Amino acid sequence: MQRRRIEPTNEFKFDPPLTLRENLVVATLAEAAAFTRSLKKPRLPKTKATVLRWLERATDEDQQRKAANMFRIWAESEGVLLQSR
Repeated sequence: MQRRRIEPTNEFKFDPPLTLRENLVVATLAEAAAFTRSLKKPRLPKTKATVLRWLERATDEDQQRKAANMFRIWAESEGVLLQSR
């Protein structure tokens, strides 16, 4: 059985977008999830898994905001968050 992600009608957008290492700009939760998946050797692997679950499952505005905050905090703790543009 294949898993499907439920796409929210109004996806959360980081305002301002986040700049991560290698000048990668993350503006949406989908982009945040893609980056999270791509990080091969995180300092906090269990936290990475939790953040990814939140990013993938957030459907309403409150969940999306929480997922975005979790991602921002996690990215900073991993040392990959360069700045909020």
